[in-house]
Amino acid sequence: MKYYLLLIVFFGIKSFSQSKTTAEKDIFTMYNKTQVELKTVYQKIQTEYKADTLFIKKLQKAQQSWHTYKDAELEARFPEKDKTSTYGSQYKVCKTLFLTELMQGRIKRLRVWLNGIEEGDTCSGSVKFK
Repeated sequence: MKYYLLLIVFFGIKSFSQSKTTAEKDIFTMYNKTQVELKTVYQKIQTEYKADTLFIKKLQKAQQSWHTYKDAELEARFPEKDKTSTYGSQYKVCKTLFLTELMQGRIKRLRVWLNGIEEGDTCSGSVKFK
């Protein structure tokens, strides 16, 4: 859903006389900021939970698996080998929007470890209580 909203925003921005290049730069900037945020959240969790070495090991494995999942999702969305010929000149923009959406979802799931869960939740697992 966010992906489509971002496309609407992207094309809407273009219609307000913003150049295609500027709109694309904004999208790539958003992607880069999201990538930095993902790394920052992941590192904060590692720092905050460093005493729980088993959790850290499992988190690292989960993050590696998430990267594999992200790459597989991208290939499923755009399966053809020659991406630009098949999906057009906007492929890089579409790819960037799609990856940004996936990263935002991952950030949301990772933040649970930083924000904590209400005390008394019997399914908190490795997540700290608020």
